[in-house]
Amino acid sequence: MAMSIRKAQDLAYCPLCDNKNPLKWKCLNCVINLCDDCKRSHERIPATKAHHVVNISDSRGFPNIQTSGECSIHKLAVTMFCSNCKIFVCNECITGDHNSHTFEKSQTVHRRLQTECESCITAIENNKRPDAQKVLLQLQQSEQSYRSQCSAVKERVIERELKIKQSIESKRESILSKINEITQKQLADNALSQVEVKKQLENLDVQEAVLRSLLKNNDPQMLMSQLSVNNQLNFEVLKIRDETSGISYHAGQIEEKYLTKMYGCVEYNSTIRSINSGNFTLAVKDVIATKTMKLDLLCANDENSAWVGNLEIKGISLVSFNGMDMSSRTLEIIPRDFTITTDGTLLISDKADGIVKTVTANNSFKPIFNVAPLKTLSIYGIEGNEVLASVVDKNNYQVKSTSIRKIVQFDLNGQTNFEIQKDKNGTNIFTLPVRCVFNKVNKNFVVLDKTNSESSRVLSITRDSVVRFVYAGSHGNKTQGGYLECTLDGLIIMAETKNDFIHIIDVNGECVSLISTSETQLERPKAISLTSEGYVLVGSTERLPKHAKSKISIVKLLTTD
Repeated sequence: MAMSIRKAQDLAYCPLCDNKNPLKWKCLNCVINLCDDCKRSHERIPATKAHHVVNISDSRGFPNIQTSGECSIHKLAVTMFCSNCKIFVCNECITGDHNSHTFEKSQTVHRRLQTECESCITAIENNKRPDAQKVLLQLQQSEQSYRSQCSAVKERVIERELKIKQSIESKRESILSKINEITQKQLADNALSQVEVKKQLENLDVQEAVLRSLLKNNDPQMLMSQLSVNNQLNFEVLKIRDETSGISYHAGQIEEKYLTKMYGCVEYNSTIRSINSGNFTLAVKDVIATKTMKLDLLCANDENSAWVGNLEIKGISLVSFNGMDMSSRTLEIIPRDFTITTDGTLLISDKADGIVKTVTANNSFKPIFNVAPLKTLSIYGIEGNEVLASVVDKNNYQVKSTSIRKIVQFDLNGQTNFEIQKDKNGTNIFTLPVRCVFNKVNKNFVVLDKTNSESSRVLSITRDSVVRFVYAGSHGNKTQGGYLECTLDGLIIMAETKNDFIHIIDVNGECVSLISTSETQLERPKAISLTSEGYVLVGSTERLPKHAKSKISIVKLLTTD
């Protein structure tokens, strides 16, 4: 050819014919572009009919092919490798079409390719295959575990069904036995009544016979004598009962929610993992919808229910986790916070006056802790029917030497046992303590302190006002936490609504997991509470304000080991 292959490939038309046909194909063996006519000729020639020809638009995804140790054009042994065209060439190619290109010895390139191939084989044998085999083994073990779990769950369902059937059969026998008992009594009473009525009929027959005999004799004196003896004819009155005894059966309603409560339900845990290679994940056990448009407050009541509240609406609601209806308690106050003490007493902090009050069954209140004119921002029930409260003089971030920002512990009689406000140097510890909880493991108080409108920090403090650590965010990022809770293992869980994060902090103040909740079931975590069995309750509200719905996610904190 007059031009090099490299230059020919840059032409808009086929370089092998004079018809100026557009290029549509590429031979990966010859590394040349072809038109439709030349492609057909290429496929008919014995030397090239076995070549790999692809659409030119798809050719970039394929490597060039060298099928043997000889040049496909000149049928001579290849001696060099053209670095420009990425093919092995013979001496004729070097002095011809490739005369301006860069070359390497074919043996050098061959050895390098062999080395790369051997490296790939080694990587497959030492890394890729063992890793794949490990993953396959894990998947097989998971499959076996899932099958085993499924079988166990099915057996439990069948066992539960048998128990329900036994209970139903027992209830049926009890009802039928009651029906038989009632029927036998009614039939016995009916039989006695029939005997009495038959006696009455016999007496009536006797009296009628006597009267007919008197009339037949036509003797007025005897009739007078008989009537004077009896004074008058006393007929025994046949009593007809006004009420008829009967029996009926009122069938109960079979409702899904009661079946769920009785029969149970299947749980499927979806796991939300940490984004910082942390040690913990959150496994969502269940998600419970609430009727509250906006969920600001959350407190576990027991294992099957939780209290929820809104900072703008009077009253609180009890949400059930077992399919039962949610009950609402309309109170004449807007809650600032509420909590449950160890004896089950419901306490609520009035948003208007900051007074902590007990709530009775009839929705009446008994004030037990009044720090007026100060305000109570949060309350948290701890051991021994004691309560922690964060108390401030003003709800702002301006702290002066005279400002009051403290944590108070009091009992149900309103008696203050101790308080934390200043360190040993007399400096205020807190800026705006919005929440406080108790860590049962190290007996420290954990406080969420807002330092300004854009950031907050978590402080762990001993009873003698020693700050053990201050956590202000993970990896240099400031946190805007809004809710706190401590697990039974001493871990601190903080919800960060604005940035869709849940922080898991250990007893040393280290963030052991930073979990992104964006686009998950836990999106926009607002409030957190802990059940006695260790489940974490995460309250959240959807983003769309017009159609917002609140929910409670029941979550288990799991290690990734």
